[in-house]
Amino acid sequence: MKWDKDPPALVLLDNNLPDGLGLDMLEANYSLLDNTRVIMMTADIFVSNRERAKKLGIDLFLQKPFSLLKFLEMIQQTI
Repeated sequence: MKWDKDPPALVLLDNNLPDGLGLDMLEANYSLLDNTRVIMMTADIFVSNRERAKKLGIDLFLQKPFSLLKFLEMIQQTI
C-alpha cells in the first residue's frame, strides 16, 4: 500500500495487518514520512521490530491491550 503525495500528519498503525506487516508498509512509504508522526501498536513487542521501527524514525509504541487514556497521552506527545 502506498500513501498519496500528501501523507497524513499522524498514523496509528498496527504491525499485524490482514495483508502484511505495518513495518513493511512504513518502509514502502518511507520517503513520504517527512512530517508524519507514527504510533505503532502491537501485541508483540519484539526487540527486532523495535529496532526496525527505530531505523524508520518510529519510537512511539502502544502495547496492546492499552487504555484509552494511554492512547490519548501518546497522541498528546506527538503534537
